[in-house]
Amino acid sequence: MNIKARNKYLPTLSDFFDSIWLADWATIVYSTFTAVVLLFFWCQSESPWDILFTRLGIVAVVFLLIYIYTVWPNKWTRILRIAFPLAMLGVWYPDTFEFARLLPNLDHVFATADLKLFGCEPAYEMSRWLDGVVWSELFNAGYFAYYLMIALGALVPLIWRDEETLRTLFIVVAGFYAYYIIYLFLPVAGPQFYFAVIDPSLIAHGPFPALGDFFNQNPDSAVIGNTTEGFFQSLVAAAQEGGERPVAAFPSSHVGMSTILMFLFWRLKRGVFFTMLPLYLLLCGATVYIGAHYLIDVFAGWATAIIFFYVLDKLYIKLAPRDEKNNPL
Repeated sequence: MNIKARNKYLPTLSDFFDSIWLADWATIVYSTFTAVVLLFFWCQSESPWDILFTRLGIVAVVFLLIYIYTVWPNKWTRILRIAFPLAMLGVWYPDTFEFARLLPNLDHVFATADLKLFGCEPAYEMSRWLDGVVWSELFNAGYFAYYLMIALGALVPLIWRDEETLRTLFIVVAGFYAYYIIYLFLPVAGPQFYFAVIDPSLIAHGPFPALGDFFNQNPDSAVIGNTTEGFFQSLVAAAQEGGERPVAAFPSSHVGMSTILMFLFWRLKRGVFFTMLPLYLLLCGATVYIGAHYLIDVFAGWATAIIFFYVLDKLYIKLAPRDEKNNPL
């Protein structure tokens, strides 16, 4: 093999590092940070080696995809790099429970806050006020639209505003990581888990008992589900069964990330923004309707979305290398 041919498959270290996107750095930093946190919980964790090797595996694939893209820079290897961190969100989300489960549960604090602020438990009352298959299907359709919105977050810039693709990818991926960091240290399961295990007579008016390490001892605890059957209800139930854990209620990342995505749609393609707006509003209501979140979680989701979007957008402008901002290919 001549030198020229060999160099094609052996990029210089400088070329390799120049090919690392800011979204890649977000994944590497989050993996490293959570690995360090894991060291403090090592003796308490049930499967620390599995948790550690998950991080090593994800980072290894990130570097592999960077290498492949450096050697074969084309639209398909680029799309593969974009798709991977988004696909891994399905791994990172339930992974937060492995940390939060080791801390005392705080649902009683947030259930009490909802009761004091709103005079009732909206997550308990809403499905009773808006009963029936029509309301159930509307809200569940909105909730399931969350996954469509994430997919559109990748597709819209690729189709209409390719120069914004890597900026959008960074904001979405880093936004999710910002919420996941909160969930590591704020063990709130949400009404669908909490109300399923406390005395039913306490749900409407309290007082709400502290559960301590209940969810650590009972990680597969049952949930209070929507009993009104329907097509979208079954889709949401299947999605939750596959990846939902008694964690990640405050603030609502469904509300927060869908709000960030709506900001991005407004920037990228107004037609997509207005098309998704009804589903977005239903999604925000659905988080309470199906019992996934307390109402206070929704307001916190809106507030954090504004902060995260502003900070991450400015961070990208400041830190992204020039060739990434120009977004070749």
